[in-house]
Amino acid sequence: MGYSINPDCCFLGQPYSENGKERRDNITPKALTLFQIFYDDGITRADIFHYVYALLHHPAYRTRYAENLKRELPRIPFVGRSGGLATAAISATTKKSVGGALPSAATAEFFPLSAVEKMQGDATPDHNPKASAKLFHAFAAAGKKLADLHVNYESAKEFPLKRQENKAVKLDWRVEAMKLSKDKASLFYNDFLTFSGIPAEVYDYRLGNRSALEWVIDQYRVTKDDNGHITSDPNRLDDEQYIVRLLGQVITVSLDTMRVVKGLPQLNSAPRMTNI
Repeated sequence: MGYSINPDCCFLGQPYSENGKERRDNITPKALTLFQIFYDDGITRADIFHYVYALLHHPAYRTRYAENLKRELPRIPFVGRSGGLATAAISATTKKSVGGALPSAATAEFFPLSAVEKMQGDATPDHNPKASAKLFHAFAAAGKKLADLHVNYESAKEFPLKRQENKAVKLDWRVEAMKLSKDKASLFYNDFLTFSGIPAEVYDYRLGNRSALEWVIDQYRVTKDDNGHITSDPNRLDDEQYIVRLLGQVITVSLDTMRVVKGLPQLNSAPRMTNI
């Protein structure tokens, strides 16, 4: 997956290797410089990576860039806290777009990369660099937690689902095609085993247009070609309960992810006077 900060200055190519274990630093020197100038802080490439990772999970970011995310690589703005003078200068058009209410001087919001230009010479920046740097590091810390959760998902503790075993069927860990109940609180694993007690919050963590759990359910199934020959089989002969364990781990990671996301600083998703 590629993350674009700006086509001509900053690029986060493929943050992790194909096996998902090795992180790659593909942040350009110019990107690093822009972040350091905007926040007036000794920010590192690792900080920026984790900042971006958290930002991509923020509900306000997904709302603000919903249309862009449908057709192009994500745009990555700065997040910061505005200053009094900059807030007072917001145009009447912007005021109308936020329902007539202007953000306060301490509001956390998105800033375009062009905001760096207002930090040159005697120009007064639209944001408070010191307060904004604290906000940036809060995102970076959250992003690090999220990255650790997602890279190390196979080390997560299994969520304690309730197991209902069919005594009329021989013990069997093999999956053919799992299926959720209508209320999504239970999961039919196979003829022998059904899980229940899936928390509704699990479905809040989404990978594209479906939850992480639903993605696993769809991907971990036996598929066959038109002649009935198996083309894909996720079952492991050397670890028969791998998929059972994975389901519990994905639920745990989903819940932990949403706890981190809900703890992110609030952001005003309304556009500023300058387009980002």
